[in-house]
Amino acid sequence: MAASAEKVFKCRTCEETFPTKYKHDIHRNRVHNRNPRFRCKHGCNYQASSTHDLIRHTSAVHLKEANFGCNLCDRKFTQEGNLKTHVNAVHLGLRKVLKCRTCDEVFPSKYKHDAHRSRVHIQNPRFRCKHGDCAFQAVAMSDLNRHVADVHLRGGGHFCVRSV
Repeated sequence: MAASAEKVFKCRTCEETFPTKYKHDIHRNRVHNRNPRFRCKHGCNYQASSTHDLIRHTSAVHLKEANFGCNLCDRKFTQEGNLKTHVNAVHLGLRKVLKCRTCDEVFPSKYKHDAHRSRVHIQNPRFRCKHGDCAFQAVAMSDLNRHVADVHLRGGGHFCVRSV
């Protein structure tokens, strides 16, 4: 019996591959969707393409809900994936290393690998500053938040007033 060829779904934007169309579509919506339908109501500029992502963001970032506790130590995490990474790396000594196929830099997690690819190699800004006439764009929400804090926030956490 001949071995069947494994079907691979390749992202047209970043060339990442996925074993199923479903995982490919989730990737496209989460990473490359330029028109997120859901916006964070807590004032941080976060935008999501699904309610699941928005709820996960709100729980982790704004409510600081650390519902995933390690059974081997006292650490708690806001996401189950972070707990699994912790257990594997700290308690089991399993350190997954992902290498960037463009520059050969290595990363301890898929999240850090993907963030690197997005920021360094893809340069596809998804987040735009909405402050006045500012034209700043970022590929990661953390970069936009850092920009807003560094450029637009002044004493006491209030936005500065700029004339247009």
